[in-house]
Amino acid sequence: MKHAITLTLALAVVFAARVMAAQSAGTSFIEEAVKGNIWEVQVGQLAARKATNPQARKFGAMLNTDHGEATRKAALAAQSLGVTPATSLDPKQQAKYDRLAKLEGESFDRAFIEAMVADHQQDIAKYEKAAQGTDAAATYAKQTLPRLREHLATAQQLQQSEKDSKSSG
Repeated sequence: MKHAITLTLALAVVFAARVMAAQSAGTSFIEEAVKGNIWEVQVGQLAARKATNPQARKFGAMLNTDHGEATRKAALAAQSLGVTPATSLDPKQQAKYDRLAKLEGESFDRAFIEAMVADHQQDIAKYEKAAQGTDAAATYAKQTLPRLREHLATAQQLQQSEKDSKSSG
């Protein structure tokens, strides 16, 4: 009987530790997701104003709209997990934004597109991992992944178009 109680307690501790780790992963992911969406909105607005390539301006407007909606959904998931969502860029994001904002013309377009390809590749990997969970963060990740993949494809097309125009010009 003593061994059964000890085994039951040990299993309960292991289970509780796994639940807490999963919750911690979900809260960590959703915190980052909210901040990432805020970054995408800000950079999208910047591109919609500054890009010289009309397709890059259009992509910037798409990012602003899509990530604005994603920010609202991520904030709801954060609140359901007991996390207070961020409302502004963190210092690292602000520094990246400031570097982009200083650029003009084709330099801006190129840096913006490169940043969006890299950012969306990283985001997709994080969202795919988070989507394997069962909490509100996982649900949000699953719902958002298709749009992130569309954004990556658009950014890669813009990047390829830029390379093609350089090689033909």
